[in-house]
Amino acid sequence: MLDGRKNVPGCLFNNSRLWLFIWFFSVVRAGNGHFSSLPGSSRDQLIPHTNAKTLGVYPTDACCAVCCFMDASFRGSISKQFTATAIMLLVEERKIGLDDRVTNYFGWLPKEWGEVTVRHLLTHTSGIREQQWKDGIIEFDRFEHDQEEVVRTAFGPMLVRPGEKFAYSNVGYRLLGMLIEKASGQSYWDFLEQRIFRRIGMEVTRNSDPKTIIPNRARGYGISGGNPENREPVTASAAFSQGALISSVLDMVKWDAALDSERLLKRTSLDQMWTPVRLNDGTTYNYGFGWYLRPVPGHRTVAHGGGLPGFSTFIWRFIDDELTVILLSNCETADTGRIALGVAGLCVPALVSPEVKKQL
Repeated sequence: MLDGRKNVPGCLFNNSRLWLFIWFFSVVRAGNGHFSSLPGSSRDQLIPHTNAKTLGVYPTDACCAVCCFMDASFRGSISKQFTATAIMLLVEERKIGLDDRVTNYFGWLPKEWGEVTVRHLLTHTSGIREQQWKDGIIEFDRFEHDQEEVVRTAFGPMLVRPGEKFAYSNVGYRLLGMLIEKASGQSYWDFLEQRIFRRIGMEVTRNSDPKTIIPNRARGYGISGGNPENREPVTASAAFSQGALISSVLDMVKWDAALDSERLLKRTSLDQMWTPVRLNDGTTYNYGFGWYLRPVPGHRTVAHGGGLPGFSTFIWRFIDDELTVILLSNCETADTGRIALGVAGLCVPALVSPEVKKQL
């Protein structure tokens, strides 16, 4: 591999992990090795630009012809791993217990949720209904919301008993954000800023408040009738602790480096986060706390994708291979998970071998 450590802050290189990134690439899909680009991104501009330990794509903004680089800001459900980390920080301080019932913290929750624990929320096994997005998610995300009112839209009969099955739940992670505020006495964003972002030097990671001037904020796009269209920024209270975090590739490499150390959490806490959830019947599901345990045969990995109107993101950590791939796209239809595996295959060909593909 090329050695480009001078291009990334030296403090990150306490180990030999290789980071590969694709940032701000306006693609609709990738197939047979080709990118399909949106207006503003010529084929020449979508040729990967290799800078040693990073792999980047430099398109221009489709409307403003502004080139965005490694500090461009993107958003999505990779926020959930930060929410889970914040919860574990409070667990280590014994301010929260993983098996505490959430009704012990919020008296306004319905009695039907009486068996739901913090662990159930972290692992998407609570059995509660999903929150309702009034007028659809795109309209919902444009406006500010009261968190309790949003959670109340999930009230009603339980879908299943807690711990019975995995069912991805945004409202569960919204409630975890409220729990962080309750247990810490701080706002969710202040807690993340002080206990995570500032501690590991993440300089641009923050909430997605559309009213705030954020340098290099990436513009998001959707596809309608085969044509691209702008997407409005998502408010911080709409996606909240389930997906309102915005970050850049340089900040994400700092985050990834912290996960290889105990700068934020003890190793035992990280191990819990990367352990498959055990269901009531004794079987397991490949999800931990804010991370999917992506099954790539012969390779231990953790990963998570994210999607909000205008954006698609993915982080894939190949732990045994000491490789991390992070993709940040400003097109909501980009298949970032599939592309991430293909990029990883450039470094570890076995990851995209026919034998592995047959088992995925």
